[in-house]
Amino acid sequence: MQVYQKVKATPLTYPSFDIVELEKNNQGQTNLIANDHLCIDGQYRFRIGSVASYAIECGRCPIADFNRTVEQGHKTHFVTQMAVSLSISNVPRGRFILIDSNQLIKFEGRVFKLTPAPNDNYNLVEQVA
Repeated sequence: MQVYQKVKATPLTYPSFDIVELEKNNQGQTNLIANDHLCIDGQYRFRIGSVASYAIECGRCPIADFNRTVEQGHKTHFVTQMAVSLSISNVPRGRFILIDSNQLIKFEGRVFKLTPAPNDNYNLVEQVA
């Protein structure tokens, strides 16, 4: 299944990455997919993910991992800070998606709002219709 992600604008360009703004869907939400790199409120060091997408990446059963996470009372969808390192080797050009906190995003069929959390982190708060 393909997720609609059309670049609306590229407000900033750096030697190693671009910061892009995506068009919103007809509900006014930004569509994101697992491992998208995010620039939230001007900080370009975040990645979005889920228990299911990580399980698939690691070759495990996403349903079993998801159910275990729910049983243990942990979050199933998350935004994490990315580590930064300096290197002399060439890396592929990156792309960070411009997102504002409190903006509605659609990720893996659910609608979330990004809210600030302690220590420069962000929470995904599911929006129930």
